[in-house]
Amino acid sequence: MTVRAEFNGQFNGIIFSKGTYGQSKCVYVKPHSGLTHTTFNVRYDECGTKPDLQGKYFENTIVIQYGTDIIEAYDEAKRLRCEWFEAYEKPATFRPAIPVSNNE
Repeated sequence: MTVRAEFNGQFNGIIFSKGTYGQSKCVYVKPHSGLTHTTFNVRYDECGTKPDLQGKYFENTIVIQYGTDIIEAYDEAKRLRCEWFEAYEKPATFRPAIPVSNNE
């Protein structure tokens, strides 16, 4: 999943996948980066990404932590979902119109 994040000012916090704080490949924005925007990829097979049981999407929760030391009440968690396009395409079958007799 490709994620684009934009900030109102310089962002000096950290962004990572929930439950994977210690894994460097799952930290998408490092502390004190000073970024105003960024783009990063969350892989479908790493960093806590989980598939739907019916195989229609993958989900991951990222944590946007505005400080660098501890999670505060104002920090955010965002659930990301990548849905497969094929799930929207349904086969259509058409039947001939039902003939209706004339009332006369």
